Parts: sequence; C-alpha cells; structure tokens
Amino acid sequence: MATVVEGAVIAGEKSNPPSVDYYRKCESCGYVSSSKYNTAALYHRYNSSFRCPKCGNNQRIEIRG
Repeated sequence: MATVVEGAVIAGEKSNPPSVDYYRKCESCGYVSSSKYNTAALYHRYNSSFRCPKCGNNQRIEIRG
C-alpha cells in the first residue's frame, strides 16, 4: 500500500503490473492537478517535483511503497 509523504493525492493502486496513480498537489496553496500521473513498480520510494501553475511553488513529491 502506497503512502504519500508530500505533494500528491493517491488516486488508485494496481497490482498487475504494480503501479500507483496519483494527482499532483501543491502543499503551499492547495492546488490539485486535474491530470492523473502514474508510477510503475513502487517498492520503496518515488521522488519527483513540479512547479505549481497556480502559485509558482516548486513542490516536491514523495510517495513511499
């Protein structure tokens, strides 16, 4: 089961093949993307980042598997 540390909202998990769907979330202004993103085979930790289109914050994404 995946757990968000920061910068995302879990949309769903798949077991075959193992993956996690998520939406990007800005922790500064609360913006949540309308596009769904996917990580494949999340066994340990997924790290990424994005620039929030609403406030310009450079938001870190961390999801733990």
